[in-house]
Amino acid sequence: MATVKYNFVVADLRHRIGNAVFSKWKDTNFVREYTYHSPGNTPKQLAVRSSFSFVVSVWKSLSGSMRASWNKASSGLNMTGFNLFMKQNSRHILRSEVMELTRENGESPVLAMTAAPGTSGSIACTFTLAPESVEKHLILAAQKLENGKPVGAIRIVDVGTNATSPYSITGLEPGVQYAVYAMMADNGCLLSTTISASISATAVAGA
Repeated sequence: MATVKYNFVVADLRHRIGNAVFSKWKDTNFVREYTYHSPGNTPKQLAVRSSFSFVVSVWKSLSGSMRASWNKASSGLNMTGFNLFMKQNSRHILRSEVMELTRENGESPVLAMTAAPGTSGSIACTFTLAPESVEKHLILAAQKLENGKPVGAIRIVDVGTNATSPYSITGLEPGVQYAVYAMMADNGCLLSTTISASISATAVAGA
């Protein structure tokens, strides 16, 4: 890499021209030869890029309070909430594990939850709520799995306050496996400002 001095005609120059790349760092101008970097297409590299793209799509579908929970979790770390969400969930996807939708942000979590096949196209969720969560909104979500790996869009259901166990999520694909997530929030998902960490279970929708 060589240094560059500009004259009065060219005061500054950045980026690439032909095979030369111009840059500036700490008031010093540099030029280097452009080098092409192949993105790589090995099975592992393709899997990493696929998982990354999928997790980005899930992030975009989350509500404001869900994203805010990750922003809080990343406070003090050298990353944003988005970065933390991507780091954790890309790893889960590559390992064919269920995702983490939210982190703790002002609400007590659902204490326990199990999921089982219900009637055709439904999953019955049995849960236990913390005493302080009775007047809060129970938020459930379902996500399709293939070989244990999340592949589908997140479907969110606001059960509301004073939720009674069990509760069935309907309208799912019969005979298909799903991850089911449960969270507590101070309001309906789109209106909430505080939310608990998500817990999850898996089940096959009734055939």
